[in-house]
Amino acid sequence: MSLRELVLVRLGVAVNLVIGQIVAALLLPVYLDAVGTILVAALVGPRAAVITGLTSQVLAAVLSGNFSWLPSASSRS
Repeated sequence: MSLRELVLVRLGVAVNLVIGQIVAALLLPVYLDAVGTILVAALVGPRAAVITGLTSQVLAAVLSGNFSWLPSASSRS
């Protein structure tokens, strides 16, 4: 992966986590925690988007302490 791809993956993960936390805190009935993944897919491509989605889901599980949905993370991203 190039430096540009790595930077965009990290940015996408950060966007996913921040927007996901905002949506959860406001109890909004929408799934906006994939905005960063979609952005990375549009700018870089599918390989970086898969890495962004999986990393976001694993970090979200670790930060929330809710590991019950982690096995389905690959199908959600």
